[in-house]
Amino acid sequence: MIRLRDLLLERLVLELPQVEKIATAIGETVTGELGSGANGVAYALQSGRVLKITPDAAEVALATRLRTKRLFKHIVNVYDVREITSGYYVILMDQITPFTENHRRIWEEVRYTYMNPEVTDSEFRNDVLDLIAGAYKTVPDSEFIERIIPQRKSLMRDFNQLRIVQREAHGGNMGWKPGNVLVHYDAWQHEHYTKLHRPMQDYARNPGETYSDLTPRNMNPTQRGLGAKLNIDLEDPQ
Repeated sequence: MIRLRDLLLERLVLELPQVEKIATAIGETVTGELGSGANGVAYALQSGRVLKITPDAAEVALATRLRTKRLFKHIVNVYDVREITSGYYVILMDQITPFTENHRRIWEEVRYTYMNPEVTDSEFRNDVLDLIAGAYKTVPDSEFIERIIPQRKSLMRDFNQLRIVQREAHGGNMGWKPGNVLVHYDAWQHEHYTKLHRPMQDYARNPGETYSDLTPRNMNPTQRGLGAKLNIDLEDPQ
């Protein structure tokens, strides 16, 4: 017998039949693996959502918080969070297509202006096209700019209503939902900073400041957002 726990002690590796058992338990059907990273593996589902298996305590903590919120257009939505074995969880969430490298580079240049409510859409359009052309000495990707401009107000509204830290909307945390909907994932709420000392709280509030690449979060999942632990036999017969 190969136990799931034995596999996870090395790294997160599950055979497809095990993942299918997990998906079936939450009413979903796996269609394939999307990719893996240092802290998890994501699978595409027939419903168009994503099943992610992860031991990342911070990601799980936020997922439990988002699960208790209403659905937001521009913030990744979480539909279920369950423990599958000690320290490992399954998250059912929206499927996101990350920015391309080019779009990520452009976003880094324009994001603070984009998130500034005092800048009008026309001002943003003119300023950032000139900025990009000057920075890279190339014709800017106007299609990308025109795609994100109509979504500025609704994206800022979602950030404000969820109290998302705007500085965390960097290119590595932005992408698209179906229909070219701009969306932020791996969000940090201001509550993650409330128990930190003053410099870290200032870091959360002031977009122009830098503090650390390793900003701690509230790592405790909310019991209200955490579903019942999945009772599944995930052992592999030899």
